[in-house]
Amino acid sequence: MNSQVSIFFIILLVVNISFAAFLFFISKVQQRKEITYICWALFLKALLSLGPAVMLFNINLSWTTFFIGPVRVALIPLIYLYITKLSAEKKSLSRDDIWHFLPTLLNIILALILIPGRSELISGNPDENILDTMKMIWENNPHHNILAVTSRVICMVQGIGYSVLTYLKSKEYINLLKNNISTLSQTDTLWIRWFIIIFMIHSFFEGFGIIGIYNFPAILIAAFTFELISSLFYTIFATLQQDLSTIFHYNKSHTANTHTADSEILITFKKNKYYLNPDLNLDMTAKALEISKEKLTKMIKSAGYENFYSFINTHRIEESKTLLSNIPENHVIESVILASGFKSRATFYRVFKQYTGITPTHFLSIEKKEKR
Repeated sequence: MNSQVSIFFIILLVVNISFAAFLFFISKVQQRKEITYICWALFLKALLSLGPAVMLFNINLSWTTFFIGPVRVALIPLIYLYITKLSAEKKSLSRDDIWHFLPTLLNIILALILIPGRSELISGNPDENILDTMKMIWENNPHHNILAVTSRVICMVQGIGYSVLTYLKSKEYINLLKNNISTLSQTDTLWIRWFIIIFMIHSFFEGFGIIGIYNFPAILIAAFTFELISSLFYTIFATLQQDLSTIFHYNKSHTANTHTADSEILITFKKNKYYLNPDLNLDMTAKALEISKEKLTKMIKSAGYENFYSFINTHRIEESKTLLSNIPENHVIESVILASGFKSRATFYRVFKQYTGITPTHFLSIEKKEKR
């Protein structure tokens, strides 16, 4: 494999690891667990570049061929799961998600069976032509061939299946967003549509290797370029795309029936506006309502809220919307922040957009237009 191609693989390796690290940081800071699926996907994309990348240093690469199959097969389901978790209240991997990784398990078992009988490991020469190196690998390592063909066949099936599933999921999201956010524009849904297109192309690229398209340098360069573009897009999308579950939950919470046995206590909470205290926590609320923390938590979840902070933030956002709707012309949004129970402008803007889909400024401009 020539040094230029190895350098390109090194670039892919560094870029994907960097993007994965960045998204991991974002997921922790913003407490967005769904982003971890994209983190893992980018990390796996980096692993796929590892073997060809190390050939620049004349390092033995055949050992990488036995994990490339499982890695490639696990990549597409991870990206699909990210899409599904955007609207899910529970972001962690569930039992129902495990079946997505059965093909990965199949590849791992196959690799473990074939490793003991593998042929002599092959060292790459940076000065060799890429086609000659690929031919050498295929001719001298039949075990690699079995793994490669198996993983590519699975990827082709995945490319078709997951593209259809993701397309259907995107239609569901767009319809739900249109129903829940009256101010939604075409641009707001464009990101999701582009994600589907990128994902479809990415899925098919992973599978098409079985028919030898990567033996053509021009197609190989195009594939490398797309790998960079897709990694960049996934990173930007995961960073900017908000958690859709809070929007759907927020709207459902306003249509749910609140006349339950425990709702009287929650009505008292709302009537006394305890949520306007910026320092409010579970202990303080339980004491104010004269019930245990455990009972309060159970009541909050029974009412359809994910947790205590989801409960108080929902009421704070409602309060802020009321205040913004009646804000005098000479007042600024900052006057609403503390009055609705938030400590800082950054938190207020983040939570407001998270729960309503638009910024406070956008909401205020809409209110002003409606009053004219």
